[in-house]
Amino acid sequence: MDTSTKVPRERIDSIVALAAAHVPASQKVAVEALAREYFRQLDAEDLADRSPDDLSGALLSHWQLGAVRAKGKSKVRVLSPTVTDQGWASRHSVVEIVNDDMPFLVDSTSAEVTREGLTIHLILHPIFGVQRDAAGGLTSIKPRSEAPQAAHESWMHIEIDRLVDPQQRSALVEGIERVLADVRAAVEDWKPMIARLHEAIASLEKAPAALPPAQVAESRAFLQWLAKDHLTLLGYRQHDLDIEHGEDGLRPDRRHRPRRIARDRTGKKAASFSALPPQRARWRAQRCRSSSSPGQHALDRGIAPATPTTSASSATTNAARL
Repeated sequence: MDTSTKVPRERIDSIVALAAAHVPASQKVAVEALAREYFRQLDAEDLADRSPDDLSGALLSHWQLGAVRAKGKSKVRVLSPTVTDQGWASRHSVVEIVNDDMPFLVDSTSAEVTREGLTIHLILHPIFGVQRDAAGGLTSIKPRSEAPQAAHESWMHIEIDRLVDPQQRSALVEGIERVLADVRAAVEDWKPMIARLHEAIASLEKAPAALPPAQVAESRAFLQWLAKDHLTLLGYRQHDLDIEHGEDGLRPDRRHRPRRIARDRTGKKAASFSALPPQRARWRAQRCRSSSSPGQHALDRGIAPATPTTSASSATTNAARL
């Protein structure tokens, strides 16, 4: 018999039994499904390094956090558990997250933890197929492979350097919530963003004759390269060229909904335009006006030197590698 797999299985069985003893009978099946997928990702050493009481406590803590979740909202908690306060303990602080499953979650969350100067000691990231009632209450939870048609949720358990100060824990929660909101905005707007990118590419096929053909071709090639998933597009805004206090500036066109993380930046003059030297800004404004025609737009790069726009309205795309 392969004892290398027998020991973890037996230990998981004991953890499952311990956790199930602390929940109502109606929840036992769901808790067991959660526990077996949850701890399947731990190796034998990690299992042996923690007591069953602490492992079952961590599991039930996460279960309690995810018991109710509003659709489209993330739930985040950071705690430094002690037997006195939580009934279980860890030498680390624990980040618990329940969120809709989507790309970039682990990388983005890890980056925020690292940005706070903290070390990550363990990550568990099971994905579950779940069912929730109208109030967000959890009614069913199974491993993703057993419920491929159900809504998928990401349940992250991350162990980090211990944070004794409650304010530090609160600040980390706020930072992670902000990052998850950015990830959600990026993922939800991905298809509309790509559609606008292709519209901008098409508009350059009919660029005004006054624009240098070489620059138009180079701009179009750049946008076509973006459209092939070489970079992750993070924001889209369309602008109008107007005059405020005697100065030319680009203002977001409110007829076109901003996309992704550009959503919360409407209403302000585009910094990329106003930061240009006066002579360069005047030249750009003249080019915009002299070459404008209805319905023609171009993209002003967010990651490279700006290219001439083809009308007083322009779309701005910010791109960056995650």
